[in-house]
Parts: sequence; structure tokens; C-alpha cells
Amino acid sequence: MKDILPELDGKTYIENLADDYEIRLCKEGEYEELVNFLRVYWREDHIFVLSKEMLDFQHLDTYNHHYNFVIAKEKKSNEIHSLLGFVPTSQYDKEIKKVLIWPCIWKSRDDINRKGLGVALYYYLKTHIEIETIAILGISEVALSIYKHWNFSTGKIDQYVMPNYEKKSKLATGLDQCKRTTEDDTEGFVLKELFIDDFFQISEEEDLFVQMEGYKTKNYYINRFYRHPFYHYHFLGIENSDHLVAVIVARISEHERNKCLRIVDYIGQVDAMIHVKNKLQKILTDNNLEYIDFIAVGLDDNVLKNAGFFNRKNYPGMIVPNYFEPFVQKNIDLDFAFKSVDNIQQMVFYKADADQDRPNIYRKRENDVLLL
Repeated sequence: MKDILPELDGKTYIENLADDYEIRLCKEGEYEELVNFLRVYWREDHIFVLSKEMLDFQHLDTYNHHYNFVIAKEKKSNEIHSLLGFVPTSQYDKEIKKVLIWPCIWKSRDDINRKGLGVALYYYLKTHIEIETIAILGISEVALSIYKHWNFSTGKIDQYVMPNYEKKSKLATGLDQCKRTTEDDTEGFVLKELFIDDFFQISEEEDLFVQMEGYKTKNYYINRFYRHPFYHYHFLGIENSDHLVAVIVARISEHERNKCLRIVDYIGQVDAMIHVKNKLQKILTDNNLEYIDFIAVGLDDNVLKNAGFFNRKNYPGMIVPNYFEPFVQKNIDLDFAFKSVDNIQQMVFYKADADQDRPNIYRKRENDVLLL
């Protein structure tokens, strides 16, 4: 397979690190050391520090008994000096063979100044795993400059919004700039909630799974969303004459009893939403939701606009919050980076693909109801 990071070849300081460091995947039995590093050098109230259940759900490879963290452990002190967390799509279905990874936490101890220590973790990844695609959503300025140097495609996420035209928003501002379409929905299209038993009945041969074929599967969606330990996700199926053509994956977020619906993943062709835009609007009014937002990369603005969504960046003064735990009423323009050796892999991804849709607050799952 083609080398995804040839930029790291020939770095002699990486080889020299082997004298002082053991660089490898974090063993399952090193849980306490991993969490202690995160507590001291990342954030003491991080959800992975507070909840082993959440850490294991996102990072524990139960088949191979290691955490999906590459660590640099100093031989002399036997302490972790640097780590790189990542989430492969195979975390949620071991049958996935095409390796797409989402790096997340990348941190070296501030009191350790060793050249190439953090970079060596990526070198380990590329030399021990046959990676086809690497994508990151939410990057510091320092890390972004590194990804650019490594020839990643980079940019800013898009955040689309559909206002509830019958309700004034307290979470967002400036939504009155959006003008409601008067077009009717397409005859024959319906919108229905798919519960886990419904989703189990869908054939894996359905066309809607084609877009992410090889990287995501039906079991991926079941394990990633239906079986999430903290969040309750709704699967909204778009049907045309009883044939399922797309699925919206969304969850309700709230602050001080004000609620919105957030699309975090999507299965199938996005233009299917054009046919049910008024039904989506009815979900907003029937459930007293302020708006629907949709964070994504690589979608067509015109398609989303025809489906009743507006790109927030095109409307001066509009604020659509991204952070709810804790709530921050401001626009957050996340950077992304993307690189693939698969020429047919599209640069299309959604909020829940990365580490951006995980809880920050320890709160057990509540199964909210969505009226359709």
C-alpha cells in the first residue's frame, strides 16, 4: 500500500528516540497510567478521566486488548511522556477492513522537551497500521501547521441551520435572516423514526450504504449510535414509496430547557432531504425545537439550501452555537485536515465522525422522545 506519510521518512531523530523510549500502543492493563496522564497533562475533568465506560467505548480495542492510543514511554522512568489517541471506524465494527482513522488527543508533557517525540507517534502509526485515510476535525493552530507541512488538505467546517420559523431562538441569534421556502414536499416521500429493530431489518446491500462503503457498515452505525452509553441518537429514515433512500442521524441538545436538533451523521445521498424539508420543519414545531443544525465538510451549499438549510458563514451576525457542554453562545469555526491514499475516497464527513460528538459532562443516557 502507498505510504500515507512519506514526509516522516528519513527523520533520524525518530530513530534516536528508540534508545530512550518504548513507542507502542497502550496496553489494556495500563489504563490507570493512561488516565493519570490525561488527568495531569490534558484536563483533570475530561470525560475519559471521569468515565472508564466512555473511554473504553471510544478507544478500547477489546479484541487485541489495547487502547487506541500510541504512547511514548520513557525506559528510565517508565512514565508516559507523550500520547496520540485515534479512533478507527473499525472500533465499531471489526469487519471493516479499509482503515480510516480519526486522531484526537495529541499531547506531549510540557516539562519534556525532546525533539520529534510527538511526531514519532505518527511514525509508529504509519509503520504498524496500513492506513488508507486520516482525517481530523478540530485542530490547534500548532497541529494545523504540522498537517499542512505533511501535505494534508485543510479548511474550515461548514455549519448549516434550519430555523423553526414559528419560534424565536434563545440559543442562536440572527436566524431571522433565513427565508422559508414555500415549496411543497415531494409526493410519495415520508419521514419516519427508525428504532434499532427497524435498522436491523435493513439489507446491507441497500444503495444508501454505498457512499461510505468499506469505511462504514450497518453494524458501525448500530454500535456507534444506537449503543452509545451516554447519548440517545434518533435515526430519521427518508422513504420514497416504502423504499428507504437515506437516514438522518441526530440528537437533541439543550441549554436551560431550550432545545435544538443536531444532525451528526448521514447515510445516503444528502439531496434526499430536499423532498422532506417541510416534514423536518414540522419536527421542529411539534417538538418545540429552535432549529436543526448540521456540521459537515464537503457538501454542496445549493443542495442544502434547497433542503431548507442555510450556511451560517454566509449570514453576518448569525450565531449558531457548537458547544453545549458547557454551553457557549458563539460560532466555533473548527479546522479540519484530510489525507488519503484512496483516490476514490471523498472528503465528506460529519460531526460524529471525529471526536467532536462525545460528552464532556458525566451524565447517564436519557431516552428522549421525538414526535414525528
